[in-house]
Amino acid sequence: MKKLILLLVFALAGAFAASAQTVYSAQYKSDADVKVYVTQYKSDADLVVYKCSYKSDAQDNKGLWYFAQYKSDAKKVIYFVDYKSDADLVIYLKGKLNRPMRVCGMVKNIGEPGGGPFLVYNADG
Repeated sequence: MKKLILLLVFALAGAFAASAQTVYSAQYKSDADVKVYVTQYKSDADLVVYKCSYKSDAQDNKGLWYFAQYKSDAKKVIYFVDYKSDADLVIYLKGKLNRPMRVCGMVKNIGEPGGGPFLVYNADG
């Protein structure tokens, strides 16, 4: 019986990771399709998840999750549990995707000919 339950949990976690990128965080455990635990260590996680700002970024299965504002907009409904033993899926949540820096403009021309590339710094890096 233990093996059957373990197999079911892994199948559910695999199906969740393979198809759902738009998720909704439920308030109640009974509303959720999958119970998720967020670990502090990347090595403990079944899946590394990056939180995206736009729904269009979460189309492919690349570990990019868009958190929908409404339950009807999401492919999966998740509930964040407090204990790892209660979870169907253990994730390591990163707030920002580590992408290469892009040069996107030129320095304003202030009495000098031409311009050059410049860096833009946001509040979060």
